[in-house]
Amino acid sequence: MADMDPILELAAEYGLKVVEDACQAHGAEYFSQKEQRWRKAGSIGHAAAFSFYPGKNLGACGEAGAVTTGDERVARHCQMLRDHGQSKKYFHDISGYNGRLDAIQAAFLRVKLRYLSSWNEQRRAHAHAYGNLFAGSNGTVVPPHGPAWSRPVYH
Repeated sequence: MADMDPILELAAEYGLKVVEDACQAHGAEYFSQKEQRWRKAGSIGHAAAFSFYPGKNLGACGEAGAVTTGDERVARHCQMLRDHGQSKKYFHDISGYNGRLDAIQAAFLRVKLRYLSSWNEQRRAHAHAYGNLFAGSNGTVVPPHGPAWSRPVYH
């Protein structure tokens, strides 16, 4: 996960919005020095995109995704985009597409979401074990590890 405080400061300086690519970061966390607290991926920028493709840490059984935002205008626009540009049934205000999450995908994700935290902890434990196992490899094998301000999920 990127060091978000400097990115947010730069964005504020130039009047930019930060959109997080959280497609492989389900449950990852970032420690904000500025706020002195941990923040979940997808809750830091102006908006964020998540993928629930079957191979992701939180995967559906087909194509699926989500956008998170605290901005009501962005949320309404995304809702219209994913439903053929409709603001209400049969009223197409903008061009859109069929990006609605079907009930089967939603049900599958709802069940799996309960286990995400424990799966992430298991991945972190495995990454730590690999780090210990390869510590004596003289740099031949260097498992990835996150910086102190990040709790990665090892997708």
